[in-house]
Amino acid sequence: MRSPIRILAIAAGTLCTLAFLLVKTKLDSGEEHRRHVNLLLELQKVDSSLNEELLEVRYAQLINYDPLVKNLRDLKAGAERLKALPGSFEEGSEGHSRMVEQVSELLRLLAQKEDLVERFKSENSTLRNSLSFFPVAASELAQVLDVSQRGLALEVQALLRDVLMYNLHSNEEILPPIQARIAMLSVRQRIHGQAAWTEEMRRVLNHGNTILEYKTRLDRITREALELPTRSLLRRIQSTYWEQSLRMVSLTNDYRLALYLFAIVLMATIAYSFLRLQNTTLALNEANLTLEKRVQERTEDLKQATNELTRQKDQLVLNSKELEQALRRETEATVALKESEMQLALAQEVSHTGNWVFKTATGGFSWSAELYRIYGLDPQPTPSKELLLRHVHPEDRPVVQQTVERALDERSAFETEHRIVRSDGQHRFVHARAQVLVDDSGRPSTMVGTVQDVTERKEMQTKLVHAERMASLGTLAGGVAHEINNPLSCVLSNLEFMSRGLCEVEDVAPPGWLAETRQVIGDSFKGAERVRRIVQDLRTFTRPSNKVGPVDMHQILDLAITMASSQIQHRAKLVRDYFDVPPVRGDAPRLGQVALNLLVNAAQAIPDGKATENEIRVVTRMDGAHRVVFEVRDTGCGIPPEIRRHLFEPFLTTKPVGKGTGLGLSVCHGIVTSLGGEITVESEVGKGSTFRVSIPVAGQAIDPARPTTTAAPGHLSQGGRPQEGPWRPAEVSSSAPSTSRVCSG
Repeated sequence: MRSPIRILAIAAGTLCTLAFLLVKTKLDSGEEHRRHVNLLLELQKVDSSLNEELLEVRYAQLINYDPLVKNLRDLKAGAERLKALPGSFEEGSEGHSRMVEQVSELLRLLAQKEDLVERFKSENSTLRNSLSFFPVAASELAQVLDVSQRGLALEVQALLRDVLMYNLHSNEEILPPIQARIAMLSVRQRIHGQAAWTEEMRRVLNHGNTILEYKTRLDRITREALELPTRSLLRRIQSTYWEQSLRMVSLTNDYRLALYLFAIVLMATIAYSFLRLQNTTLALNEANLTLEKRVQERTEDLKQATNELTRQKDQLVLNSKELEQALRRETEATVALKESEMQLALAQEVSHTGNWVFKTATGGFSWSAELYRIYGLDPQPTPSKELLLRHVHPEDRPVVQQTVERALDERSAFETEHRIVRSDGQHRFVHARAQVLVDDSGRPSTMVGTVQDVTERKEMQTKLVHAERMASLGTLAGGVAHEINNPLSCVLSNLEFMSRGLCEVEDVAPPGWLAETRQVIGDSFKGAERVRRIVQDLRTFTRPSNKVGPVDMHQILDLAITMASSQIQHRAKLVRDYFDVPPVRGDAPRLGQVALNLLVNAAQAIPDGKATENEIRVVTRMDGAHRVVFEVRDTGCGIPPEIRRHLFEPFLTTKPVGKGTGLGLSVCHGIVTSLGGEITVESEVGKGSTFRVSIPVAGQAIDPARPTTTAAPGHLSQGGRPQEGPWRPAEVSSSAPSTSRVCSG
């Protein structure tokens, strides 16, 4: 084992030594040597040319910097090429170290010179700019100076001459007089300066100071650039190169001698190697025996691997059996899933509820079989969002589309009730709700929802609404009777007064008495008109209607305020806080029922007898561009959180037995939802509550408006009607007309 390794080691050492000596005896070609010498000479020439161009640009005031920049670029490129020069010498030798140090120093000096040239170009441009405008500024100043200021003009001309001469000749002796003259002119400008020439004098002095300052800077930069020892360093590099080249030639000759001696020794070694050939043959035989042993070991390993594969095959058979059992369990789960789907379909059919899924990214739409029955469709049509919207009632379709689009934009759920038109033309009411699902990036990916046929529930709800309306009217019957009795008394009293024979005594009646009688007649007409309005409002409120159209929200609120005034007047002052809002899409009687119910609830939440300390505020405003909001705020007792969670559920009431049915807020919620709106509540125990109703606008554009506010302690403006123009405070009792003399009788 040792003999072949030793032979290989000797051969490798021999080859390495031979290669080393061959490399060491190889001289650089004459062409490479000439290229290095020419590069050094060229760099010295470019450096001299760069200094000459710098002086020419400085003192000849040339504008073109291209030769200067080109020489600097050529000098830097040559220096970069010099980085390869130390490679001509043996790394680690003294010559290599000196050459690396000198080339690095040259690159540092060239970077410094480049920085000085860039500064020179920048400041020379500023100096040249001031030299160009200095005579122009002096000429403009001379033009604006009058004859009495001739001495000042001569001083400016002298300053111009001296500054230009100093820039050309660099005579330091004239610098102090120039600075003194500039200082004197600056003092005269501040003391005797006139508006006609102060600005021109300031420009002249600024240009003069700039020329003196930048001329000094440029001279210093030029000196620093010329004094950089780049030329001497190039000569040192050239000297070092020649010195090291001569040493390399001498060293190469020594290596050639060593190569000849090594060749002689190598020949003797080869002859000796032939004698060692038999030992090498024996080593090969030993290697063959070792190889056979390794083959036997490998064969044993293969047998063990075969046994392992057999074991894994048995394990695969066992795994396949387990897989068959898993497939059987999955089949059973599939059957159970189908049974669950059948039960879900049956439950949907019983509850008249269908579900749908809309993929927003692909536009795919699917729904359950119950939706076909709800919309009266055959199973053949392909489900789509357009098909679903096509069967929405034309009057409800814009609201539904707007609700769906808003849910997609806001990534939120929605819930709405609307009408549909089945394929057989039958109108049905449905309750739809949906939830938007988003992907990882926050964009809507899927919308899932349900549609329930609530036609029977709506019919029952209509009956409940009517019953609640009748209950509300019963609650307010005392107030309505109070509104009617006094106007009727006024009418009867005035008619009795007229029956005494007004026409018979007209000629003999005193003028004052006749005027008073006419006043009574006017009061009678006012009372009769008030009765007419109250009866008309009551009929409007109690008249059932399913017509949905544009409704003036302010008229609805004013009507409800009038009818609830008897509940409010002894409990709180009422404040109207109205914005100008567009008509809403709704049903006037049903919206009036909502407003009346909220007002009565607000009044009943406030103790009786403290009208000046409490307030009920009615607010209207816009929520965006498509919804009108009205709020009823009170300063009553508030609603506890545990009740607030179930506030809109049917038959929930906190009033004593016989005082309320618990259907008022539930009915309000149903009315608002059916109109495409929403109702919410905010409340704090001990501080009051705010009920907020949002209704879609009827479709026309809106204009921004300022809110107008009215307040009356416990009462309303006369007649409960909106006044023309801005609202104004009114403190007239809603229970008496303006003629107190007649009503008191």
